Amino acid sequence: MLSGSLAIHQPNFSPWLGFFHKMASVETFMFFDHIVAPQGKSWVSRTRVQARGTERWLTVPLNQKTQRHGQIANLLIANPEFFLVGLTNRLQSYYGKAPYLSDVIQLFDVSSLHLDKIQALNEQIIRQVARKIDLKVEFKRSSDLVVDNPHLNRLAGNELVLELCSLSGANSYLSGNGCLDFIRPNSFQGRGIEFVFQNFNSSPYDQGHGSSFISGLSFLDCLAYTGWAGVSTRVQPSHRAIFL
Repeated sequence: MLSGSLAIHQPNFSPWLGFFHKMASVETFMFFDHIVAPQGKSWVSRTRVQARGTERWLTVPLNQKTQRHGQIANLLIANPEFFLVGLTNRLQSYYGKAPYLSDVIQLFDVSSLHLDKIQALNEQIIRQVARKIDLKVEFKRSSDLVVDNPHLNRLAGNELVLELCSLSGANSYLSGNGCLDFIRPNSFQGRGIEFVFQNFNSSPYDQGHGSSFISGLSFLDCLAYTGWAGVSTRVQPSHRAIFL
């Protein structure tokens, strides 16, 4: 784990294993939730799973009024109880023969979940996973930082990420590889913050269909077939990060 390290990511719905690998590689993980929500379909409200070798989407229905130019932290779930029942039924249909289906279903126990806002639901699931696989990470939200630092609302792109790192006292920032259209790594080094690219490769596992391995699925798929021990093994930062 990198000393004084920070990773920032939108609170995605039941994300892929690489999300948790990033979390396992840093001391502090920030939910990037004060920004305007992506319009249309996004990973904030959907994820990919599979059934008998065919990819499927799991989608959380959102209240359309709150989705229009609203912050991620304020997005409301449409018909939350009805959605959760349908989600549980679909998971049971897709993974009915998987050895750890009960662990998957337990994550969506309605009595323990906040079902009004997507950010709250997603964060709860992510925190549950972190506890189950014993990740020693501190969680923060960008929306909390904005309260005392309203100038963050005027920033975007590279400047916003850099300022969040500075306000958090980070010595290093762990980034995914899909940000080079707006991130300038040299600007971090100029502020005394080491910029590091995540280097993640998940090892295949038996997905119960006998065909070629389908990568990039929600962690739920790995959990269904390998249990919490399998998830934990695959997200540990055994792969050396790429430093600039």
